[in-house]
Amino acid sequence: MLDTMVLKSHDEIIKSMQFMDKRLIGLHEGHHVHYLATGGNTDQRLASALHAPFLGFSATHRLVLNRGSDPLRRRVITMVSMHGNAGGRKVHSALAYLDANFANAWIADIFAMGHGCKNGNMAPFERQTVRREGPAGVSRSIPRLLVVGGFSRGYTDGWKSDYVERAGMTPQPLGWGLIRLRPSWRTNRPELGLPNNGGHQASGRFSVDIDVSSRFFTEDRDG
Repeated sequence: MLDTMVLKSHDEIIKSMQFMDKRLIGLHEGHHVHYLATGGNTDQRLASALHAPFLGFSATHRLVLNRGSDPLRRRVITMVSMHGNAGGRKVHSALAYLDANFANAWIADIFAMGHGCKNGNMAPFERQTVRREGPAGVSRSIPRLLVVGGFSRGYTDGWKSDYVERAGMTPQPLGWGLIRLRPSWRTNRPELGLPNNGGHQASGRFSVDIDVSSRFFTEDRDG
């Protein structure tokens, strides 16, 4: 009986999200999930309906970008994503949680977390990785951190309050996170010091610019 009631509402959720069908690289399990008597849960059901891989609570990703068949024109972007647990009151608290528990323990290009109920992004440091092979020295990379908020306001017009309003939490804008990957082929310049490939110096390098930003719905304005 309970499953029947839940699935009736869940069908409406699936219908409202059809614009995402076959356009998702994955769907995480959240904390408002119903486990069905027949097995599985509503988040798995939603992932199946939208033809998206079910990622569980957290997952790792490897995005391979190729420019033709030349191995020198190939870049791999890695990401760690999760539903999230950050419960701090401020944006910097959610970013600090992601930094301390994941960016400092995992090596990846991008770290994305939901459930922060806040929108923010940052690059906390430049990672220095000591090379295990090739010329002695370090390889540098920049981890990008992104926390995303939600689509429900904590403060309403007064007829019904929730825990956000009762706890006096800072109002947060409604929005989402955006990750842009911009592949480009950069022509070689002598000062780059690119390594030789079979005795011939490469004519350039395949580069990917990673842009992480927070986006918001248009704010309400009086008048």
